[in-house]
Amino acid sequence: MDLRSVQGEDLLRADADASASAPPESHGLMAPAASAATAPPAEAWRAELTIHLKADPARARVVHAHSGPLRLQKILMPEGLHWPQAVLVHPPGGLCAGDTLILQGELAADAAPRASVSASTPAAGLLVTQPGATKWYRSDTVHQPGRRAQQRVHWRVGAGCALEWLPHESIAFDAALADSELIIDLQGDARCIGWDVWVLGRRLHGDTFARGQVRQHLRITRDGQPIYLEHSRLDAQALACRAGLNGQAVSALAWCAGFTPDEAQMEALRAAHPLLALTCPQPDLLLARALAPEPEALMQALRALWRDLRPPALQRPATPPRLWAT
Repeated sequence: MDLRSVQGEDLLRADADASASAPPESHGLMAPAASAATAPPAEAWRAELTIHLKADPARARVVHAHSGPLRLQKILMPEGLHWPQAVLVHPPGGLCAGDTLILQGELAADAAPRASVSASTPAAGLLVTQPGATKWYRSDTVHQPGRRAQQRVHWRVGAGCALEWLPHESIAFDAALADSELIIDLQGDARCIGWDVWVLGRRLHGDTFARGQVRQHLRITRDGQPIYLEHSRLDAQALACRAGLNGQAVSALAWCAGFTPDEAQMEALRAAHPLLALTCPQPDLLLARALAPEPEALMQALRALWRDLRPPALQRPATPPRLWAT
């Protein structure tokens, strides 16, 4: 495990190592022609990343460790020393049959930082994003029939802290078999704004999602008690079904935990974001859902919702990551 901060040189080295060791056919790189009978089985990749944020009166410090090609590329501080922005990268660019990505994170604040702010203001936070979409490639290759790719993300957010989980969309190629698990454990008055966006197929490239399957599991808890649970299975049948995605290839779920908008705020949010269906299933949680044929407009709508939610929910002005402007 490497406890260094990941710099550009490390990423270049990681890319070179991955390119040298990865089976070319499994990750879309050019390779000498080989018959199905003689080509060796592609080796699945496993990558793990842990992130720990610890806030004291002076600042929030981030320590991270990794194994495999999942990295914390940068920590940026555009909002001061108690609210860093983290940029995650996966140099291979996607998951193939049998690959596994594991991310575990924890946010904690000492009592002193929490005492220095009002009860409605988190003492420290972490905004997490990515430079590009996560791609899930086909799993029905000759040597990897039926092997599923997995991504498991688990965040523990301590009292007085806030997590902003704002990744790009996930794109499931035709015949991908994907398992995605996202668990967010909130402690005390911890807060979280986040979203999960899936794109089935690549319609602009003429690729539909006729085969394959995406299994999703989302769990948000507070002090060990669930405040939201969701299990879903997305496949060609769910894509076509009127009670499912109704032919819309892009589905999104966004949430804001730890904030209860009043009636006037809910009316204003609904009027400002007509593409999103907003609801509060319980006082501690706001949900937004949407379906769309393509991801671009939907991602813009989610970011616009974040800009409107962040000031009242986290008591901070909306400062978008610079990556969003690229």
